[in-house]
Amino acid sequence: MAHVWLNEGSGTVLRSHFWLGAVLRPDLPGLAGDMLGRLVNRRIVRQIALPDGVPQALSQHCAEEYANLAALLPELYGRFATG
Repeated sequence: MAHVWLNEGSGTVLRSHFWLGAVLRPDLPGLAGDMLGRLVNRRIVRQIALPDGVPQALSQHCAEEYANLAALLPELYGRFATG
């Protein structure tokens, strides 16, 4: 999971990216990357890393978290923003 906050106009945009079982491409040179890629992309490894129900639970979590952020951020911005 990666969250990226970007300044856009007079506000901020939050972009979130999630790995949900897609093929992993280890950033290692040559044979080491090839061997690790073959290991981590086996079906059993991906099933262990991403058990059933995780995508649905993640979706629910994000909806709840972002709804809370919408309620909390304006007050925090008013209290702590500089400029």
